[in-house]
Amino acid sequence: MSKQILNIDSLCSFTDKQQLATREADTHAFTLFGGARGPGKSYWLRWYSLRFLLLMASLGMKRVVTVLFCEDYPTLIDRQVSKMREEFPSFIGEIADRKKDHGFGFYLKAQYGSGVILLRNLDEGNVEKYQSSEFALAAVDELTKSQVRIFDTLRGSLRWPGIKAPKFIAATNPGGIGAHWVKNYFIDRIYPEELQDIAYMFAFVPALPTDNPHLDESYWAMLQHLPATLAKAWLHGDWNIFEGQAFPEFYDYIHVKKPFEIPAGWERFVSIDWGYAKPFAIYWHAEDPDGVIYTYREFYGCEHGRPNVGVKMIASEVARQALAMEGDNEDVSFRVADNSMWANMGSGREGKATCIADEFFEEGFDIIPCTKDRIQMKQQIHMRLKGYEESEANVPEDPAWYIFDNCVNLIRTLPAICTDKSNPEKLDTQGEDHAIDSCGYLFLKRPFSPIVHREHKIERDIFGRPAKKVAGRLSWMAR
Repeated sequence: MSKQILNIDSLCSFTDKQQLATREADTHAFTLFGGARGPGKSYWLRWYSLRFLLLMASLGMKRVVTVLFCEDYPTLIDRQVSKMREEFPSFIGEIADRKKDHGFGFYLKAQYGSGVILLRNLDEGNVEKYQSSEFALAAVDELTKSQVRIFDTLRGSLRWPGIKAPKFIAATNPGGIGAHWVKNYFIDRIYPEELQDIAYMFAFVPALPTDNPHLDESYWAMLQHLPATLAKAWLHGDWNIFEGQAFPEFYDYIHVKKPFEIPAGWERFVSIDWGYAKPFAIYWHAEDPDGVIYTYREFYGCEHGRPNVGVKMIASEVARQALAMEGDNEDVSFRVADNSMWANMGSGREGKATCIADEFFEEGFDIIPCTKDRIQMKQQIHMRLKGYEESEANVPEDPAWYIFDNCVNLIRTLPAICTDKSNPEKLDTQGEDHAIDSCGYLFLKRPFSPIVHREHKIERDIFGRPAKKVAGRLSWMAR
């Protein structure tokens, strides 16, 4: 046994990037590998799990239990079980369903420590069955297909007698119902309060198809002929694009701008999405003479490290602070808000009916209501992101909406929001949609109709706006 354990790394035949992932997993509690299709993520998960058991056996640890998850049983068989049968040496162990032991898994032989890699599918509706389980290592294939409560449950099951540092390893492509929290934890390093003290235990190892020398020509051909949006996610590992994404037209390098001084003649507006237990979102916008909107200021009320949890600030204080953020020379045409702010909240001072809107009025922050038409709102955001013209690759060339880079929560949540599973014409209201809703109220009040054809290339100014008269539309620089 000793000889085989000493040669386990050569047995694994890891690529350079898989070796880097191995080093990170050896020194961190939570490691995510991947971010694109093709770098050998699933291979690394099963072989790192086997390597872990062999190393534990070399330290005298017997009958150690690990687990490898896929999202469903057919995927588990296709992506992991069938590959284990081909790749794992028979002299080390076998795949078996030992009902008197731990059930279905890969069982190592006694001379290799009698450890096991349990093979399971993640049952979204019954993840609590693992709360009382104990694993020395848990591996999850395609982590973004799982909601954060699955991660919380599994990390609570990471414990094993004699092993001080149990491991959680995962692999994934961008996208899926869990894309937002996975991106927060492993890429943007945004954590809820209970994880902030152990943030240093998280590691992310990005990998691309080019990191895998074993890909055949047919796989490369598939990747290189993908539609533009899928290519961003699968080929380039872009976490801002994924299956089910509500607004794939958003490109941060196109739509996000460095702040500049808003010209005096541009009309200004404010939009509000109210929240107390959930974040409130207030944005300031300016419209150039062509009808292009620039969102230039943000006031977003979320708890530090808990992006979708509100700061629980009373409405009058929010209004007071928002009003203070406006400069003396800001002439705001109107401030628009969700009409639910006018819902009767009970009896107020002097017996008068009161509502959230009243509290804003009392602070001098005047607002007008907007009905939340989610279908029209979504369509308006689509049209403004696409703007007046797109390239042949469906990339916006002349958007009708730009965002200043100080609006960090809008930029963070806009590419992360998904469509509603039951109605793709609407947004998934379970996501962090507060900033998007806020801007949507303005767009419903200032509807946009795109010009879909232009006959010649547009010359642009330093802000990316058209610098001359084109297709019957005057740029603001020409006025």
